[in-house]
Amino acid sequence: ALRRVDVRTVSIKNAAKVQIVKYTRTQAFTKNYDVGSDDANSAIDDLLRTPLTNWRVEHDDGDVLQVKITKKGKALIKKQRQNPSSSSSSTNLISLTGRTKAVIQPHDRVKTPKLLPEDDPALVAVGISSTDGRVRKGRYSKYAQIESFLKHLQHCLATPTLKPVVEQAANESDAVPIRIVDLGCGNAYLTFATAAYLLNQQQVACHVVGVDIKRQAREHNTTVAEKLGWNDRLQFVEGRIDNVELEAPPDVVVALHACDTATDAAIVRGIRWPNAKLLLIAPCCHHDVGAQMKSQGKDRRQPILMRHGLLRERLADVVTDAVRSHVLRILGFKVDVVEFASDEHTPRNLLIRAVRTNARPSISLFDELDELLDETFGVTPWLIRELASEIEAARSAASK
Repeated sequence: ALRRVDVRTVSIKNAAKVQIVKYTRTQAFTKNYDVGSDDANSAIDDLLRTPLTNWRVEHDDGDVLQVKITKKGKALIKKQRQNPSSSSSSTNLISLTGRTKAVIQPHDRVKTPKLLPEDDPALVAVGISSTDGRVRKGRYSKYAQIESFLKHLQHCLATPTLKPVVEQAANESDAVPIRIVDLGCGNAYLTFATAAYLLNQQQVACHVVGVDIKRQAREHNTTVAEKLGWNDRLQFVEGRIDNVELEAPPDVVVALHACDTATDAAIVRGIRWPNAKLLLIAPCCHHDVGAQMKSQGKDRRQPILMRHGLLRERLADVVTDAVRSHVLRILGFKVDVVEFASDEHTPRNLLIRAVRTNARPSISLFDELDELLDETFGVTPWLIRELASEIEAARSAASK
């Protein structure tokens, strides 16, 4: 059933149109008509015959006419004035006829420039875009993830901690490349996109290393880098996240969708690389904490939350990522937990952004951690076990 109708004039491709939007309980249907056309007049006449009970008509000079139809069919009419500039662009009914001078509002969609254009050679090289410079069918979600990631990277590189590094890397006469490592890079879509964004779009010198345990990933990605002529800018290494050796410590650590405790291993490396000023971590599957919760059986601390497997798994996800962000905060990082990309593009859309500030933690942060792990859930995540010495050193420093 029809719930509401909006009528307004808009400009589409420099042509004045009457736009009619009809709303049901779950959907909206939009049609555009030429102003003054028979089709437009007929459509509005049809609307005037519908049993809408509340009408609102706004005139560009500020007059507002409100009409309410009572259950007995009586029309209650109220006229008032408001500042024309404050007129609503979305109302129950805006009547536009030949007797009313309409203000035509631009309606063409203004496209926001992409951080990495579809026709960038790196996107073509990795198969996101075709040779004609358009994103391939079936790759739009991956391209959306790339754009979202680059927006977060752009935001973080503008922070006071990273800005001097970027400025130095952009110095044409004496550039010092910003060093980035992508841990668990896989097919390296984001590795190449990051390099392309910095080199091609920002003119910032960079050296990017992609790390993956699979030999075929290293070989394939190295071949693509060679085709792009980036042998000296992009390097791919075969190895484990927890023990890979780099030629130089990175400024930025990236780990997107590394499985289970591989995400924790990436966080540990980022913390222990003293030069690492930024960590961008998008967790993937979680098993460690979930398995500990399940093993508690009837002795579980939170039976209501842990009784059902599905709820227990989701709870474990939240606890795991909350602990990760909290530990980073304890160890001197400013942390934000944000949406990585829309869940229509990836179900794993959480991103932990951590910028190193070396701020000294308060002792209350340790009390919060102890309460969560020991008293509330009775679990010890892998990250806590691996960073036990660093956490205790920070606790001692905070208690002095």
